[in-house]
Amino acid sequence: MNKISDRAQRQLHALARSKGVEVRWRAQDGSRQTCSDETLLAILQMLRVDVARPDDAARARADLYREHRDLLIDPVTVAWDGAMPRVSIRLPGADAEADFAIVVTTESNDELRWTRRDLSAQTSATTDRHGNIDLVVGLPRGFDPGRHDLRLTVGNREARSTLIAAPTRIASGTTRAWGVFAPVYALHTRADSGMGDLRALDRLGQWIAGRGGTVIGTLPILAMFVGHGKEPCDPSPYAPVSRRFWNELYLDLRALPELSGASDLPTPASARSLDLPGLAASRRPFLEAAATRIDESPVRRRELEQWLTTRPEATAYAEFRAALEGTGRGGVAVHEYAQWSMASQLTALASSLAGRGQSLYIDLPVGTHREGYDVATRPELFARSGSVGAPPDDFQPTGQDWGFPPLDPDAARADGHAYLAACLDEQLQYARHLRLDHVMGLHRLWMIPAGAPGSDGAYVHYPAEEHWATICLATARHHATIVGENLGTVPLATDRAMRRHRALGMWVVEFELPDEAGAAEARVDAPGAGVLACIDTHDLPTFAGWWAALEQGPRRALLATLRASGDLDAGDAEPAAVLGAVLAWMGRSRAPLVIASLEDLWLEPMPQNIPGAGHEAETFRQRAAHGIEEFDSLPTVRRALDRLALARRSAS
Repeated sequence: MNKISDRAQRQLHALARSKGVEVRWRAQDGSRQTCSDETLLAILQMLRVDVARPDDAARARADLYREHRDLLIDPVTVAWDGAMPRVSIRLPGADAEADFAIVVTTESNDELRWTRRDLSAQTSATTDRHGNIDLVVGLPRGFDPGRHDLRLTVGNREARSTLIAAPTRIASGTTRAWGVFAPVYALHTRADSGMGDLRALDRLGQWIAGRGGTVIGTLPILAMFVGHGKEPCDPSPYAPVSRRFWNELYLDLRALPELSGASDLPTPASARSLDLPGLAASRRPFLEAAATRIDESPVRRRELEQWLTTRPEATAYAEFRAALEGTGRGGVAVHEYAQWSMASQLTALASSLAGRGQSLYIDLPVGTHREGYDVATRPELFARSGSVGAPPDDFQPTGQDWGFPPLDPDAARADGHAYLAACLDEQLQYARHLRLDHVMGLHRLWMIPAGAPGSDGAYVHYPAEEHWATICLATARHHATIVGENLGTVPLATDRAMRRHRALGMWVVEFELPDEAGAAEARVDAPGAGVLACIDTHDLPTFAGWWAALEQGPRRALLATLRASGDLDAGDAEPAAVLGAVLAWMGRSRAPLVIASLEDLWLEPMPQNIPGAGHEAETFRQRAAHGIEEFDSLPTVRRALDRLALARRSAS
């Protein structure tokens, strides 16, 4: 790009800031970085700003100002803990004294109405430099928690806002608990069909119940593209077809009444790596047969039809999948049946876990597949010409491009964050602990223009308070807790908001050790009261791989800490002993929840995911080296979990 004038650049920077784009940002190493003009223009175009060159910025700013004034009110209003909602109203100077009416229709369908005269005592006014009037109007306090519809009428003009009344704090129902994490697809027994399913997840819960484990954690179990028909194949749980529908590969086929007595179900796989398209193809005929046979049971058919009546979007989703596959009406029936069956089996799983005093802990991805249902059916919500990722850091020095499109902040606000609310409600029907992938995305996302490297992006801000209100309301409705994945480059505002709203952060041993230069005489602080504690995550090396490669300085610091706490004998640095000591040490901490990765327990060297280019064929496909029925025969597994369980009991 040719050199631009200082005035044009100032206007461009001001335009970017008005759209929430960080012109200057701080890298993980603390250095200050400035976005190039080319990047700013590309990001603004992603956000649907009509600006082709820096000289357009002044005109674009004026356009945005007029659009902002024309809205009359903000599309979302938040009221915390029954406090007075404050509604901002924007009026032309000529309408400074105009009367207005506000009508709130609550979730319970009650209608509340006020005029300007009614609210005069709670109204303040200011005038901007253009002579326009900004009113701040306070409505009566005491709204019940919920998503209420607010309608403003001024003369013949009308505007709407979503009033989110929410509790500030997420109730914590977890105290000194512990659990085990494993991807569903990795679990297996001798009798199952090659890929873990919801029955295997319940079996995992049964296995840890006898030792006192109360939480079963797993990766997202949302729908994915499996390469059936004309659709692509993408095994990543973090690129789901939709964040509101479930992965039919996790159905327990043996539990489907329509397949009762079937003796030719798919045979177990022997390979360590899953053949996802092959597995999907082997299961598909059974799903098709089950979807057909449901007509033989009027009761079951009626139950399905009733469910579809309450979930009409399930039919739209089924039509999308069938159209992409090229399978026609028969495919629609299969996907409707599969989603209903997944809902039924997830309900049964949640009930089974609750009956043992256990609960499910799952992950909500930050994004959705570019070619998936959510993007295709709500294109206005997404900035489709770019993608989300992360800037360069110690983890990925060249930055990351995750491939999926970001939500458009203004479009999401105009929708009242209904999409986020629907995603949360779907997950929390079944899970009592929800991990928010890349929780920093509630505040800002690193957006990358199409064709640019991951390093050449910019941070774009989101309405964080509105996001947190949506989350706090959902968790109150479902009596659930939130875990925010606050790893990597985390702005202070994110950690502050998590503390304010009582969301748990993540404390990961592999990130808590001092580096080689600072390891002399160092000790490692135990996890505190506001975190989920674990050794690693699915994106990191397993314990065995990490321990083998760990430098001497941080290794000495961890060993010294474990010996000082009495969890590790002097001179013992064998991986199995260190693993048990780390789990016991974390178990006695104040962390309300400690999660052990199942594969760490037998010192598995290979991780489930290897982030970075060139590893796509190796990730999210690995079956566990041992079947569930073998776990009790593995001394390392038994000893490690027994130490964790004992430590948690003593901490309580």
